[in-house]
Amino acid sequence: MLIAGAAHIPLPIPTGIAMAGYARRTETARGFHDTLAVRALIVSASVQQVCVLVADTLCVDAHMTANVRSQVSSATGVAPDAIMVAATHTHSGPGGAARFPIDMGAESYMGAYNPDLAALVTQTFVTAAVTALDRQSAVRLEYGSGIVTGVGANRVHDGGPYDPLIPYLRLIDLNGNNLIYLLSYACHPTVLGPDNLLYSGDLTGMACAALEQHGSRNCIAISLTGAAGNISTRFTRVAPTFDEAERLARRLADAVIGAESRQDESDTVAAIRVPVTLALKPPGDRAAYEMRLAQVTERRKAAASLTSGERRLIESEIESLKAALDTSTARPPALQTEVQVLRIGSTRIAAFPGELYVEYGLAMREQFAPLPVMVAGYANDYIGYVPTSAAPDSYETTMAVVAPDSGSRLIQAARRAISQSDIH
Repeated sequence: MLIAGAAHIPLPIPTGIAMAGYARRTETARGFHDTLAVRALIVSASVQQVCVLVADTLCVDAHMTANVRSQVSSATGVAPDAIMVAATHTHSGPGGAARFPIDMGAESYMGAYNPDLAALVTQTFVTAAVTALDRQSAVRLEYGSGIVTGVGANRVHDGGPYDPLIPYLRLIDLNGNNLIYLLSYACHPTVLGPDNLLYSGDLTGMACAALEQHGSRNCIAISLTGAAGNISTRFTRVAPTFDEAERLARRLADAVIGAESRQDESDTVAAIRVPVTLALKPPGDRAAYEMRLAQVTERRKAAASLTSGERRLIESEIESLKAALDTSTARPPALQTEVQVLRIGSTRIAAFPGELYVEYGLAMREQFAPLPVMVAGYANDYIGYVPTSAAPDSYETTMAVVAPDSGSRLIQAARRAISQSDIH
C-alpha cells in the first residue's frame, strides 16, 4: 500500500526587489497578485520514499538543490537521491534566488544573486517537505493524460511541434476524495510579460489553484514544467493579462479533470540519480552575431504589420544577440550536472536540469509507451536552453551554452536510468 502526503507552503518573498525572467523589466516587485508557494509531495511504500518539491521561482541551481536535499533528508529520512527539487519557471517571481554559472547576461534576467533570498527559499522547501510527511495517509493511485489545445504552442515556429498532453497522477484517499494531483505540462508559464510587477505563479500556479478548487477539502495540486524550451503561449494568448492567464489555466485544469483515469495497481516507489558531463559550445563568431543583429533589427522596422507574437519573436532574438555580444566571460570546456528518475507506481518522472526542447519530451514518451512517463524540466540544476542539434537560429539557440548534442546525452542518461531494474 502507498501512503502519501502533500503540502502547499507560501513563499514569504519581500516586495521591492528585482523580479526574474525578463531582461527588459527594470522595476522591482510592487506586491502579489496570487501567492507564490513551494508545493511538496512525499510518497512512501514500505521503506522506500520519494519526495517531489516544486517552487514558484524561475529556477533552482545545483548549490540550492544540494542544500535542500541535505536538510530535507535529515528532517524526513528520505534519501537525498530520492528528492527532486524543481521550479515552475514563472517569470513573475523573485530575482536572485539562484545562479547560472555561465554568464550570457544571466544577471539581467535572473537578478543579482541574493544569498538571504536563496536561504529563505531553501527553508521553505524544507518546511514543505516536513509538512507533507506529517500529512501522510493511505492512498490509492490513478494515472492518465489530459489533452489540451490553444494553450501551449511552439514559440519559435508558429505551427511547429508542441505537446498537447498533460500526464498526471491522482492520489485518492480511501474514502474516494482527491487528495493530490501531480501533473506535467510542457509550456513556459509566461502569459504575463515584463510590464507585470506583481508576483504570480502565472499559468502554472493558476492551473494548480483551479485543480485544488475542484478537489476535496485540502486538495494539493503540484505541476511540473515539462520540455518547454521552445513552447509558450506566445501565439495563443490574446493579451498578457491576469484574466488571460486564468482563462488558459482553467483550460489546463479542465483537461485534467475531464480525462479518463486508470487505476494503478503498482505500489512501487524508487529513485535513481545519474551524473552527466556536458560539453559547452564555443563562443559564437562576433561578426556573425553582428550581421544577424542588423538583419533582425531591419525586420523589426516592419513591426507595425506583425502580430504581437511575431513581434515578440523578433524582440527576443534581438535581446539574445545583444547578450551574446556583451558577454566576455571565458567558459570552461564542460559542466557537470545530473538526470534523475523517480518512480511512483507505474509512472516514471524524468527530471532534467534545463529547458529542453519539446522534441525531446515527445521522444521520451514515444520510446517508453505504453509506460507512463512525465518530464520535469528546471529540476535539480539550471543549465539554460537545450535545443535540438537541428534547431535553426533563434533566441533560444543563441542563449544556449551547452553543446548541440547535450539534449541527446541527457535523454540517453534518462533512458539508461529508466531501464535499470530498480526503476523499471
